[in-house]
Amino acid sequence: MILVIEPIFPNAHHAPGNAGKLAAILIAAGDEPVVFAAHPLHHAAVRRVLGDAKMPNLTVTDIEVLPPGGLSVRRFLSQTKALLGLTRRLWPRLAIKLVPTIAEA
Repeated sequence: MILVIEPIFPNAHHAPGNAGKLAAILIAAGDEPVVFAAHPLHHAAVRRVLGDAKMPNLTVTDIEVLPPGGLSVRRFLSQTKALLGLTRRLWPRLAIKLVPTIAEA
């Protein structure tokens, strides 16, 4: 199982970029299950971008994400807690943290 986590955006920001990244991961994963962990508003926006694409190996799980606010120890700890909690619960073969690229920033 592959875990894909978006621990930064609690909204639709970067949904098109993340949809493209997620689509590429799903293609590469083949039949392997993929879990997409994000704020509910974000993964809903990603699903809208992906449209009617058939994704039988994709499941989503909700995580809490801090509101926008720049770099901070609190934000780092929140993201680390989410990632560690999911990896301990799901034991993925691979964990991928989505981060904005320069083109998306």
